[in-house]
This record gives sequence, C-alpha cells and structure tokens, in this order.
Amino acid sequence: SLNTYLLLPYTFHLRTNSANIIQNIVNESANFTYSILIPLLNAVAHSFILFVLLLLLAKTNFLATASILALLLLAIAPFHYFRHKISGWGKVNIDALTETVRVINHAMGGFKEVKVFGCESFFEDQLNAQTNKFSRAASNFHAVQQLPRIIIETALMTFIIGFVSIYLVFSDGSGSIISALSIFAIASIRILPSANQLTICINTLRNAQPTLDRVCLDLRELKSEEAVRYLSMFNGTSVENLSENFPGFDVLKREALKFEEEIVIDKVSYSYPGAASNALSKVSLTIKKGESVALIGRSGAGKTSLADIMLGLLVPQSGDISVDGFSIYSDLRAWQGLIGYIPQSIFLIDDTIERNIAFGVPNHLIDQQKLRQAIDLAQLSELIEQLPKGAQSV
Repeated sequence: SLNTYLLLPYTFHLRTNSANIIQNIVNESANFTYSILIPLLNAVAHSFILFVLLLLLAKTNFLATASILALLLLAIAPFHYFRHKISGWGKVNIDALTETVRVINHAMGGFKEVKVFGCESFFEDQLNAQTNKFSRAASNFHAVQQLPRIIIETALMTFIIGFVSIYLVFSDGSGSIISALSIFAIASIRILPSANQLTICINTLRNAQPTLDRVCLDLRELKSEEAVRYLSMFNGTSVENLSENFPGFDVLKREALKFEEEIVIDKVSYSYPGAASNALSKVSLTIKKGESVALIGRSGAGKTSLADIMLGLLVPQSGDISVDGFSIYSDLRAWQGLIGYIPQSIFLIDDTIERNIAFGVPNHLIDQQKLRQAIDLAQLSELIEQLPKGAQSV
C-alpha cells in the first residue's frame, strides 16, 4: 500500500488530503483483508454448506424443504432494506476515522500555535464530533449484525414445531415423521449457524463497500495518463512491471549525471490534470554552471511549477530539459541524484540528527565523511559536539 502511494505522481499528492492516504495505508488495507476477502471466502463456504443440506432435506421431504427455504428467504429479506444503510454506516466510519487523523495532525502539527492561541477546546470538540459519528455508525451496524441469528432461529424453530403439530393432527400415524424429523433436526443444527453466518458475511461485505471503493480508486491512479508518463521516465518502467523494474527509488544504485557546462530548459509546457489552461507554455531558459538564478513573478505565474518540473516531480507534456546535452528524461532518477533541494518549509523525521541529514539512506550506507562535511557546511559542528550523543541525538 505504501509502495503504491510512493509510485503515484506528485499531482496525486497535491490534490489528495494526507489524512486520506494515512487512513488508507494504516486501516483500509487491513480492512480489505478482514472485511472483504475473509467474509467473501466464508460466504462461499456457508453457501455451499446450505446448498448441500437443503439438497439432502429435499430428498427427504421436498415440501418441508421448500417451506424452510422460503422461510429463510423471508427472514433474510428485511435485511435487504438495510443494504444502503449498512453501506452508508461503513462510509461514515471511514470518513470519521479519516477526519480523526486530520484533526490530530492539525492539532499536533500546530502544537505551538494551539498553545499560544489557547484553542485546545476547538480541536477537542472536532475530535469528539468525529468519535461520536464513528460510535453511532458502528453501534448501528453491530446491532443489525445480531438480528439475523435471532430472527432465523425463531422463525425456523417456529416452523418446525408448527409443521410437526400440523402433521400429527392430520396424519393417522407418527412413524413416518420420526425419521424425517430426525434428519431435519440434525440438519437444522448446521443450517442455523450457516444461514446466520452467510447473512453476517453479506452485511459485512456491504459495510466494507466504501473500503473497496477507496482502495480501487487509488489503485486506478496508476493507470492514469499522468502516472504512466511519470513512471515511464524511470528506465522505461511500465505499470505492468513496477515490482521488477522500480526498486524503491534507490538513488544509491544509480550513477549521477556529469554537470560541467549548462542546463537547458527548451520550450517546456505543462498543464495540471483537469486544468483548463497551461501552467507553463513553451518556457525556455539556459543556466550556466556556477550561475545563480532567481525565479520572480506574481502568484500563479508558474514559478513553483517550473521548480517542480526541474526537480522531476512533474513531467511536461512537451519540451525537454537537458544537462550538457543529455536529456534528464532518459534517466530521471540519475538527474535527481545530482540535484539538491531546500524547501521553504523544512521537514524533519522523528529520528536522529544523522538520519535526518542522510534522509532515506540506510544506516550501513551512510558516508560518515560526507555526513561531517554536511554538518560543517550547515555550521552545526559546535552545537552537535555539545549534545550527549552527538549526531546520534534525537
């Protein structure tokens, strides 16, 4: 699941709330297994058991079996009325959990501002509202889940008792019914739980339908035009062979480009998916080695879009960027291994200073000489020396 979201193009993450992604990775992937795959397999198994048992009963007494089958269908029929409600409760659960993650992200991400402005109660009220939504939807669903067993058992037992009573009243002898009743009694011991479990599985699948919709919707993004164009930049990677040819964005395994002369941006045009007009139209620029270039313009002029294209996050619909005559799109990962990036808003992982500096590099591959050089260039040597664990401090 995480691998899928890392493969998706930057534009997907621009338009998708991070809380949705976290919810899908942490909860919905597990829900897909426990609320869809397992109930589906159980539903098939219980359906087969019911079919075999009803076939056996039909051979014993077809009329009684047909009556039992009709009774089971009548007992289950009312739950068909709740099908949209059950699916709706599942959507409420997912949305409430997603909003819970969002509220917590906002409250903890802006902890300093929350304390300074004294708005703790605002986030607490938001969180309480979402937990109340979740608890109501979950309670309604679990209440409905308990009803099939009660209704089916009551209806089936009432039918068997009534059937026996009527048979005894209108029949001269009871000998013929004893054998039939024995078979029906033994079969009912297995029919009841199978019918109940089948209903529970169907309701669980309906409740999990929003989970399936969300997971499949994001997976379909891999087939989008933007994703296919983006992934094709990485050594001809296609959607069909991602697992073989796209090994985790490993920069360390790629040879960096040689930058000796100039970077040429040649008539680059880009339009965001679904946008009515281009963010950039035939932009050309030449940057000589050693030059410093600043992009200046009003908001929405395309400065960030051009920077994102140069970083390889966005792939233009037309035009090219070349380094010393070598197109970066023939090996985009090699180009990204050459450049550095300092964002406006810094991002720190909850880990040691060393791992923050060597972001994304496994411990055994961290070059200590380059690490010290980076610390010196950032003028952090004196500060880190004062820490008890040095660069290993959190």
